[in-house]
Amino acid sequence: LTVLSLMQNKFKSMDLTVCPKLTSANLSNGTLESVKVAGMAEVSYFNVNDNPAIKTLDLSNMPLLANLYAQQTAADVKGELTEIDMTGNVTKLAFLYLNNNKLQKLIIPVEVATFEAMNNEISEFSVVDATKTCKLSGNKLTIATLPTKPAGLNSATKIKNFTYAPQADLEVKDFITEAVLDLSAQLSAIGEGTEAQTTVYTFKAGETALVEGTDYTVVEPGKFQFAGAYSDVVCEMVNEAFPKFQTVADATFKTTAFNVKEKVLAFSFEAATDGTTERTLSFGSSTGGVKYYVDFGDGNLVETEEIAQTTSISTVAQVKGIPSGTVKVYADAADITSFTTSATAEFDANRLKSIDLSQLVNLNQLTLNYTDMETLDLSSLQSLTVLSLMQNKFKSMDLTV
Repeated sequence: LTVLSLMQNKFKSMDLTVCPKLTSANLSNGTLESVKVAGMAEVSYFNVNDNPAIKTLDLSNMPLLANLYAQQTAADVKGELTEIDMTGNVTKLAFLYLNNNKLQKLIIPVEVATFEAMNNEISEFSVVDATKTCKLSGNKLTIATLPTKPAGLNSATKIKNFTYAPQADLEVKDFITEAVLDLSAQLSAIGEGTEAQTTVYTFKAGETALVEGTDYTVVEPGKFQFAGAYSDVVCEMVNEAFPKFQTVADATFKTTAFNVKEKVLAFSFEAATDGTTERTLSFGSSTGGVKYYVDFGDGNLVETEEIAQTTSISTVAQVKGIPSGTVKVYADAADITSFTTSATAEFDANRLKSIDLSQLVNLNQLTLNYTDMETLDLSSLQSLTVLSLMQNKFKSMDLTV
């Protein structure tokens, strides 16, 4: 068997490797959830268009594969395809159509003539070259991650076939005044040009333009600090390296709307310090999708990684710093569900001396091992379920929480 056409059938899975001489397979418009084809040395044409339930495709070690069709042709249908493996001697690829899926990463290891991967969720992409068409609009690529135009499209006629606008808005979470918004990754790009171009950043709060020097300051190129609280802020980014963001209707590259919130102290503590020993703070969150900010005593804010929602009693995010005076944690106090910070027997230099937990009404896990504290007020911690206070100096404690 060399040519197989099984369009518009009801197969759930299929193993084509039982047909080692196969050169062409058309399985489009079906109900496939999986298909085994990796390693087939003779296949040059492979079509699984309009099989939206397929989640992964392993096309590795298919040295003659030239034509790949794995798109959803109806604009209102989104396929489940999230991953394609094209590693291992896949050298003849020429035409790839992958539109309307959920691909997050796409690495094309060879030069191709045409590929289309519009309306996916791609945030990481590379291709050796394209000589006819490169279509990437409707993904999660940014000024920083969009490719420089393929060399094969470097002409006034062919550059029209390099399409990338619009892209999904760049997600920015809410943050607090005095924190720095870092968009510096989007500062420079070559894109359709031959030399790097610099991005122009414009901020709006709703319909109101924010003014540099009054509403915000440029800490350094691509990094910004806001003077106060603002709601529904969006940053529009214009870089001449990618002109289609301006020429395509409603395609301006921008952030999601975010809020700049007033800095609110959740809790603080005092720790002895030798000026060199680092302390780790660990947090859990009731809502998730948030960041906390810590001033280790030097006036600078250090942010946690984004904290996922804590669905069990566990530590979900950390931040490290060297204490120098009062350590302050800025967050919504009611959101904090767990807190851990400990010295060790080996590192006594930054033992806690005191801590104020009075606002952490939803705290359910607390770990404060190896401290110099002799007293600790737990009276406000009515949600506390797990408590670890090993190797401390307590002589009495009220545990009626």
